[in-house]
Amino acid sequence: LLDLDTLFDVVKFRTRHLVVYLTSHTLTRPWCVGEIFSAFVAGVEVLAVHTTSFLSPSVTSASEAEALLDETNCSLAEYKIGYEDVSWALQRLLSQETKAVHMSGDLLGQDKFEHLVRLILNETSGKLPKSHKSTEGAEQSLVLSVDISDDEAAAACEIMHHYISGPVAREVGCEIVRLNDTTMDAEMQAMFIANSAAVLIFLSIETLQTPSQLLAIAEGMLLKKDMAGEIVPISLPYFHFPQKDTLEAIVKAVGLESMAELPNLLDAFFRQIAVAFNTHAAENTIQVQCAEVLKRALAGQGPNVSMVRSGGPSTMGLRFSTNHVQHATV
Repeated sequence: LLDLDTLFDVVKFRTRHLVVYLTSHTLTRPWCVGEIFSAFVAGVEVLAVHTTSFLSPSVTSASEAEALLDETNCSLAEYKIGYEDVSWALQRLLSQETKAVHMSGDLLGQDKFEHLVRLILNETSGKLPKSHKSTEGAEQSLVLSVDISDDEAAAACEIMHHYISGPVAREVGCEIVRLNDTTMDAEMQAMFIANSAAVLIFLSIETLQTPSQLLAIAEGMLLKKDMAGEIVPISLPYFHFPQKDTLEAIVKAVGLESMAELPNLLDAFFRQIAVAFNTHAAENTIQVQCAEVLKRALAGQGPNVSMVRSGGPSTMGLRFSTNHVQHATV
């Protein structure tokens, strides 16, 4: 996000549809708001996606628009976009003039995004999407653990899956399993992890308050201890790493104090170097981040995994704008 002029020009001249993925933070980000303003000025069709975490702000004046934006690292004034422009663009975005879809809180993980794609492409029949996830057929799996109640964390997980699923299937033969995509008890989660090649832990705001993720960390560390697989911490924006002396309180707060070894396993996990996954970065940067995750996750599993994607560049002109997700999709 160092060259917003180019970003805004892409929206104006190379985009036919802008999909604005609205979470609790999207409209506080200058680059997202700048994309929205640029789209309306250029006559680009805009679709607003309201997630369950989004609350529509009041932006009826320039002062309210100024109060909404977090311009700590970036100011739209540098790109000749004033607060009155921001107020106008956001009022238009949130009005009935702009098409909008509302994501259901009943759908989680991959199902949520498959349903969203159907809504965007006007191919939904109103029925809940069928799950394409498999729990059989692979000797080992690559396991993903994420807090799927967090819209941005869930989106980051889907972006990672988009980039790594092809290389993992093509060159390693592993199946990818999202632990939190289906309703599974602790025993089933432990079984998946025990039979996995690696566990990817997406660290988001509520991870330390999510029992299933803390258990996944513990089980992944035991996997690593037995030299049966790897565990990779993936740090998302806004995650704050805990201090060692707070781990016992964290475990107690989620009702897992009976697991005496859990604080020590968490401490060992957080001593590892995490891979920062900043999904608002340029596509080549995201590819590098995903390659680093795979390099660590699949160490010892065979040859280095290539991140080369099949097919050519997108020609649909579809672009996503969100707090952490700036992603051109095919």
